[in-house]
Amino acid sequence: PLRIIVSDIWLGGNIVANVVNLGTLAISNGTMVANPTLNVFGNYSQGASGVLNITIGGAATYDQLNVFGDMALNGSLNILLDNYNPGDGLTFNALSFTGQGAGQFSQFQGLGNNVNWTLDYNIANQVNVVS
Repeated sequence: PLRIIVSDIWLGGNIVANVVNLGTLAISNGTMVANPTLNVFGNYSQGASGVLNITIGGAATYDQLNVFGDMALNGSLNILLDNYNPGDGLTFNALSFTGQGAGQFSQFQGLGNNVNWTLDYNIANQVNVVS
């Protein structure tokens, strides 16, 4: 598997391997220049020390992690805003997977603006971020 032990930034694209995140994974660099999507063709596992950063730059412009395999979650999810104030009630499908899902993020933090963020695990094979 591909092991992320320290910080690693991917500007979208594809990984054809199992991914174990024990460090920090940022799909974009915090500034939206496109609509980055990271596709993992394998399983994604995030350990207790792992951090996933998702940047949101608009209602239809945000990072997405698509896993074509199983997803096991733990650790932290950080939401970063790029010059965007989403207001309340918007849903962002930030993570999706085709296999089995296990666990949840143990810590969740929305950075920027005074948005009351929540996570929605209720839709099959998705983790949605709700403002």
